[in-house]
Amino acid sequence: MPNSMEYLSLMFWSNRMTYRRPPDVVSARKHGYHPYLVSPLAERYAPVPGVPPDAALRAYDLEAPRSEPAPLPDGVMPLAFREKDMEVLGVAAGHAGGGRDRYAFYVRAHGVPRALRVVFHGPGGSVERMLEPGAALRQPATLRRASWFIVPVLGPPSAGVTHLELGANGQRVTFSRPGA
Repeated sequence: MPNSMEYLSLMFWSNRMTYRRPPDVVSARKHGYHPYLVSPLAERYAPVPGVPPDAALRAYDLEAPRSEPAPLPDGVMPLAFREKDMEVLGVAAGHAGGGRDRYAFYVRAHGVPRALRVVFHGPGGSVERMLEPGAALRQPATLRRASWFIVPVLGPPSAGVTHLELGANGQRVTFSRPGA
């Protein structure tokens, strides 16, 4: 849903306790909880299976640290677009309701994060949106240090999207949903 809190939805649907920042692991264990982290960033923990790639946040198992940040999830359509200090690594789409779909753009900042233009093209017309790094709900310094972070945006139904146009210069890329 467009106005839902993803971490609360994850708790509801997974029946697991989730956190938007690192929890007190010792306290979680003491109370019988398994510690998880919900984040829009590539974290150094094992991803929790079952989170769709179009989700605005990822879930990580704090009991399973990794030496490297998590890779892009399965189901993300790879992209190779860079404009100045912003790089779009991939995108995933899923149904949001109300005639819209939700998109998760996987982005890397090589400097100060800034907004990027995206236009969804299809037989029904074009819809322009801005990828606002602030939608990741993290401070710019945190985003600069991340291997990738998710910028969520609502757009047209992905079944009717044939191309994306990215950035000020309008680089066009074919849009195809994995498995579609």
